[in-house]
Formats: sequence, C-alpha cells, structure tokens
Amino acid sequence: MTRDLRTARTGAVLTFVLAGLLCGSMTVRIPALSDKLGLSEASIGVTLLVWGLGALVTMQSMRGVMTRLGSRSVLRVGAPLCAVTLALLALAPTYPLLLAAAALFGMAFGALDVAMNAQGSTVERAYGRPLMNGMHAGWCVGAISAGLLGTAAIAAGLSFTAHLILVALVSLPVLVVISRSYLPDPVLSGEAAKAGRRRMPPVVYLLGVIAFCAFMVEGTIADWNGLYLRDTLGATEAVAALGYPVFEAGMLFGRLTGDRVRARFGARGMIVTA
Repeated sequence: MTRDLRTARTGAVLTFVLAGLLCGSMTVRIPALSDKLGLSEASIGVTLLVWGLGALVTMQSMRGVMTRLGSRSVLRVGAPLCAVTLALLALAPTYPLLLAAAALFGMAFGALDVAMNAQGSTVERAYGRPLMNGMHAGWCVGAISAGLLGTAAIAAGLSFTAHLILVALVSLPVLVVISRSYLPDPVLSGEAAKAGRRRMPPVVYLLGVIAFCAFMVEGTIADWNGLYLRDTLGATEAVAALGYPVFEAGMLFGRLTGDRVRARFGARGMIVTA
C-alpha cells in the first residue's frame, strides 16, 4: 500500500467529516436561526426546501460535469465553496437574503456530496476492498462533532452568526489543504462509457426510491429535531442541539461495521438483509 494511496484515503475521509460538520452546524442551530430573523415554522420549512432544491439542481447536473472534469476538480472547487456559502448563510440579515444564501449553500453542498462519493469510490477501487461505509462513518463523526460543538457554542453564548462563521473559517483552509490528496478518476474504456449512458434496470430505480425514503427520515430528524425538542418538549437550546448527534451516533455504529459486513456477505446480501 503506497503512501499516496493512504493519504488519498485520509483526505477522502476528512472530506466526509468536514461535510458532516458544515451541514450539521447549520442543522443544530436552526432554532437560533429562527430566533435571529423571527421566522415561523413555515418560513423555516421554505428555507430548508430552497436548500434542498439547490442541492438537487446541482446533483442532477453533475453527470456531465463529472465526466468532463472528474471528482478531484469538482471537489477542489465545491468543497471550499460549501464553507464560503455557509458563512454567507450565517451573515444573511433578512429572510429573502437567507433564501438566496440557502440556495447557494445547497448548490455547493450538492456538488460536494456527489464529488466526495465519487472520490470515495475511486479510492475504494484503488484499495481493492470495501471502504465506502467507513467514509460515510466520517460524515457521522462530522455531524456528531457539529452537535457537540453547537451545544458548547450555545452554552458559551455564541450567536448563530458567529458560530457558523467560525466553523466556516476553520473548515475552509483544511479543505484547501486536503484537496491535494485527491486521486484522479479512472479513465473509462469506450465500452464502459457506453454502458454508463444506457438506461439503468428497474431495480436500480427501486433502490433509489428506498434510499430516498431513508434519507427523508434522516433529513426530517436532522432539520426538525432541534425545534421539536425546544419548542414542543421544552428542552433548552443546548440540550436540543444534542438530538442530532445522538441520532448520528446510531448511524455511526452501522457504518463502522458496514464495510466488514459487505466484505463478508457481498453488496447483494447486504442490501437484501437491510
């Protein structure tokens, strides 16, 4: 195992960690965002919808971009932009500007999400053994860290704006540094490229629907647990910020064991059992 390959794996895992930190930091401070701009639950819902639509637009456009540029080039732009747009979201002084910043943050995050998974797949192929679950465990570590840091920031009296800008300022240079570790995507043969353009079998779309439902549950917990714990159950904001990392801790356990399960039983057996 070469040093460059080990460095690439570390860089990919850290990218997942920082992506989880950036996204989770916004999530755990949603109650503070609501208070800052005096937003209703409906307004928060629209903000989250705009964020999701921004991510969806970018994700849908990534096939052609990734084919031309590769995950390494997309990550080197998209990952730092994700940190920058988080800071813009933190600084938004009005609701319309918040929606604009949420859309930009969603678009940057969409590019980051697609590219980091493609980069993880590239590293996994280079290693020749399952690694993706471990990389997604990095996301959980970042999200858990976001919750714990959010609780600490609330306890210290740090505002929503100051907290998110601090996270963005710390993450930005780290993302720039680790971008040097990314591997180039493998060049597809002519037959492989043609296969990639063919219509996928129906079972793939079925798996997509199942994955959508799973991510819908995760997104609901991530986006709304803070407001539910604070406004409905009467928890303090600091305690409410712990709801998301507790959920992510359960996901972390599953992802840390996932690669070993996949290596032993295969992807098909793992999907059928899950």
